[in-house]
Amino acid sequence: MKPQHIIIINRWSDPYALYTKYEDHNTNTVSYITSKTGVKGIPDAATETIIVDDINSYPELLRSAKTLSSRYGQPKYVVALYEDDLVNAAKLREEFSCAGPSTEDVLTFKDKSIQIERLNSVGIRTPSTIKLESRKDLEEASAQFGLPLIVKPAAESSSRGVHVLKTQDDIKKFSFEKKENYLAQQYIDLPIFHVDGVFSDKKLKRVVVSEYINTCLEFVNGAYLGSFETEQSDFSDEIADFIKQSILALSQSSTDIVFHAEVFADRKAEKGKRCTFLEIGSRVGGAGIPFLWREVYDFDLMHAHYLISTRRDWNGIENGKPKGYGGWVLMQLPSSPPCKINHVTSLIGKMPGPYAEALPQPGTVIPKNDTAFEHVAGRFRVFGETHERLMENMQSVINNFSADISPLPK
Repeated sequence: MKPQHIIIINRWSDPYALYTKYEDHNTNTVSYITSKTGVKGIPDAATETIIVDDINSYPELLRSAKTLSSRYGQPKYVVALYEDDLVNAAKLREEFSCAGPSTEDVLTFKDKSIQIERLNSVGIRTPSTIKLESRKDLEEASAQFGLPLIVKPAAESSSRGVHVLKTQDDIKKFSFEKKENYLAQQYIDLPIFHVDGVFSDKKLKRVVVSEYINTCLEFVNGAYLGSFETEQSDFSDEIADFIKQSILALSQSSTDIVFHAEVFADRKAEKGKRCTFLEIGSRVGGAGIPFLWREVYDFDLMHAHYLISTRRDWNGIENGKPKGYGGWVLMQLPSSPPCKINHVTSLIGKMPGPYAEALPQPGTVIPKNDTAFEHVAGRFRVFGETHERLMENMQSVINNFSADISPLPK
């Protein structure tokens, strides 16, 4: 038997994570648990792959992990890198006594109610928030914060379940789903920035500050979504320091984390008072972020996440200098899955334009899936040696992409 058994939970089709680079599949036994749409993302060198019907189901994952354990021995590591898999992976680590972040560690950086409570306790600015246990709480929140009002699950991802309630009629019609713990928050009409990097020794060891074009919620509702790296300034430095202070307040130990954080920031506000916390996860951001970090910033952030997830040293990862400024654009499907791709516009070779793209081929059927930012009409990665060139390339993608897509029966 090979010396180590590693179980990896994967739901990506494309190479967001380079598993064979992170783990020697010849020396070790590396088995996978995946979804039907994630099968394409499993390397040929995998020892075995189990496909589950519901990758969100912990009982299914546990049964599969026990099956793999009976065949290849107790796993030394259980790894998951996708946001929605982190809690279940932590539970499996506890089941099999594997090294890595605990369920409590993961929930601290997933459950927004925990984050808001801890940050409020140390005076870090957050949106005014009320936990919702009844319709009366919702009515009180609307009276206290005014309208529009944000209502969202405490621990969902990709803006799933987020609602903007604009009228009292919306308040009356809102339906609570029993399985969710909901929060009501004041609506903040400010630009949203995301901050990505590695936190270690109470410092941000690598960090990039970027600004969204549109919001994740607008993307879920049909708009395109983009992000561009900001130029370094006292404004971007304040955003980065705000996130560092937030991580210090949230972290219950001295362990390293990879992080993806989101923050409202007001360029017109007084220095030191520009930022309001939105959320943070101990993971790599989605969309184009893992690719940009490898291709533009010359550091594999996903590799760092993989090693940190197993409590191994990540400092040996190649750590080069950024080649310039990075950005990405996701073009939303005009029809929700399932749908069929008739035509999408390739923009490779167009100047200005992207340096990389991921497009579904004509005839492809996009199924209902669990990776909201992967299976879209088009994913583009953009680069600029100067910030001005980056923005020219971003705008070219937004202006020139088109798609012809047919809806299919649900």
